[in-house]
Amino acid sequence: MPRLMLVDDEVNILSSLRRALMAMPEGTFTAPLAIETFSSPLMALARAKEAAFDLVISDYRMPEMDGVVFLEKLREIQPNIARMICPAMPT
Repeated sequence: MPRLMLVDDEVNILSSLRRALMAMPEGTFTAPLAIETFSSPLMALARAKEAAFDLVISDYRMPEMDGVVFLEKLREIQPNIARMICPAMPT
């Protein structure tokens, strides 16, 4: 089961992205997706210490830390995770 982590300080953007991913046609992924969303990069880092993820999609601008710093810290915890940063997540 592919595990995705979505990180953005705006909850409505997290909801939109989650809905878009879940609406993808059946068979797009090899198994059903497990998606976890976080409005705090600090909470996402804490969760990454507990569970492995295949992909993280992160916003760039967040109040606690910017996306580049977040992804650097995440890479220290999970070196093999695929990482994507979006300068402005779509709504």
